[in-house]
Amino acid sequence: MIWPHPTGATAPAPRAAEDLWPAQLYAQRAALSARCAERAYFFEVDRRTNSLILPQCPDLSPGIQAHCHGICQRVLCGAMRPALKARFEGGIPRVEVSLPDLVHLASVFRAAATFLSHDSAAIVHAYRRFASGFLREEFDFASLGGGRQIGWEPDSAAIFMLFELALMSIDQGVTVRSWRTLLPVFVEIQEIYLMRFPLSERTDWALTHYGTPAAPPAPGSAARGEYELALASIERRYEGCSDRRELESRAAANLRRAARIFEMVEEPTR
Repeated sequence: MIWPHPTGATAPAPRAAEDLWPAQLYAQRAALSARCAERAYFFEVDRRTNSLILPQCPDLSPGIQAHCHGICQRVLCGAMRPALKARFEGGIPRVEVSLPDLVHLASVFRAAATFLSHDSAAIVHAYRRFASGFLREEFDFASLGGGRQIGWEPDSAAIFMLFELALMSIDQGVTVRSWRTLLPVFVEIQEIYLMRFPLSERTDWALTHYGTPAAPPAPGSAARGEYELALASIERRYEGCSDRRELESRAAANLRRAARIFEMVEEPTR
């Protein structure tokens, strides 16, 4: 997962003393991130944007945690709803987002990029591997009441928010070059997610389900070979695709295909 699902809360919810599994999840993910730069990139984004992980960050004071959480609520859980709804309906998202909030989020991604030496090609490759499930790790906290947790996987609406966040930032002049470089891959990984998650075509906004897709086929299997061919086909469709209007059109089509995944907004009035 990257970002929290909307909760309506204004600050990270306090954890019960006996609720130990979030701290253990943080520790295990931190240890795995120390051995993989691509995982470290996404973990750093999670640490500052995920309501489950924020309270576990030992280097972030409660005040900073609340500040980060507030921005996530305003932008990722607030502004993104009407933005995605407008995109889904074929319109142009016109959402007010404060410049300081976008600057803060850009700083989060910039900090994460240090793990990949700010190499744009390496970052694009990392997003493809993330969306494909190749960074996936499962954790079992059933004995602590946490059930099965999955790290380094797309988690519902977050994968569609990346493209909208980049456009919002570009339109307000925030780290334009960095976001523009990532625009094509942000739409490409939507298609990867849709390929992995079984969907039926829908043309309404009845968003009734969200979740993490199944793990990719096992290495060496025939299914894995087919899977990698499908990934390569998607990648080829985005080679040289940098036109904003074309990318926005593809993003809208992806949202319409994904209409059964998310429960984010009400059905539009016909």
